[in-house]
Amino acid sequence: MSIVTLALLASVIFVSPATGIGQENRGEDTIAVYTDNIVVEILGGANNPFFFFYQPSEENITYKLQLEKIFESEDFNDNGEYDYLEEILVNNTMVSLPSLEWEFSEFELINDTNGVTTNLNFNLTSTHDKALELNGTNINDDFYIQFRMHMDVAESAQLKFDVVIDDYTFTSDTSNLILSFRLFTTQNEEMVRTNSSFAFGNAFFDSEESANDTNGHTEVGVSSMCTDAESRIYLSYEHFDGLMVHDPTIGFTEDAVDDNVVDSIAVDTVADNTITDEGALSLSGVFAFFAFILVPVTVYRKKRN
Repeated sequence: MSIVTLALLASVIFVSPATGIGQENRGEDTIAVYTDNIVVEILGGANNPFFFFYQPSEENITYKLQLEKIFESEDFNDNGEYDYLEEILVNNTMVSLPSLEWEFSEFELINDTNGVTTNLNFNLTSTHDKALELNGTNINDDFYIQFRMHMDVAESAQLKFDVVIDDYTFTSDTSNLILSFRLFTTQNEEMVRTNSSFAFGNAFFDSEESANDTNGHTEVGVSSMCTDAESRIYLSYEHFDGLMVHDPTIGFTEDAVDDNVVDSIAVDTVADNTITDEGALSLSGVFAFFAFILVPVTVYRKKRN
């Protein structure tokens, strides 16, 4: 099992006073990114990587999206989707994402011309090493998988996480590559599909219907499996060459955001009330380094129970 440890070397908060976009360390293996309308906690540990996300005004109603596994499947009915009752994975192609080692990048804050932070980006990256594969697969080569996270104050109730896969070698000329997510909700909401989007309670998961690859683009199918015990969302990628980039999104509906009311608190400031240096959070494997400053801003602090 992989272990991603976010070592607590300092308590850090980076925010924009105008927009409430920022990031925060929340313990030994948890970080959070947030705007006024969404908080996303990314947890490490044995079940990494997965996200808890919730509205600041409804922190007891949480959603967990776990990045579970990838595998190949034959699309028997040629609909471009993975139909779990009809189609099975190609033997020895399953790779469990929690079994890989993951690295967090530094956070990137992007400011507008007035110095106001408008975007926050960071990556979660792993490389499948055939030499370290414990269960054995038919996948002949190592490949690279990354999730590129994007938060934007213009779309303040959502998180985009680009799926990036490079140097993957398909074992079959006719199979699709499936990316599986597990979904858990505290309210057991019913999942409702509309085209390539799923709604559950106030939240949603949206998938673009195509992805870019080295030679142009590839089609992406989306499907789900729901039982009383659990729900899954499947992304099905047709054959692609080289680098493939696809951009799903999680977040909250406009109606949910309209009802969102957030309390704020003040953070302590440095003695001279000036910014002394830029802060950066770098998380790599099982080591973490924090360089930080305290600035006179208002932030939103919400904790999961």
